Amino acid sequence: MKTLARGPHGADGGGAVGHQEKCDHLTVQLTNTGVLRATGKKVVFENLWLFDTAHGRITRAQLYADTAVVTNPAG
Repeated sequence: MKTLARGPHGADGGGAVGHQEKCDHLTVQLTNTGVLRATGKKVVFENLWLFDTAHGRITRAQLYADTAVVTNPAG
């Protein structure tokens, strides 16, 4: 799992935990594996969680999922 801190102006915090107290965003990228029930095909896909923060608390969470990997018949 890769975690990056994002600053208030979109500057990448470089993943350093020490920078997170000044950030208003946190991103978490996950790589997932699974097997499709219908076909038995193994798939690998990525998700990105974007968290907005204020005063050290999470105020919003948004999931960006790579759905094309399981809906693309050519994949």
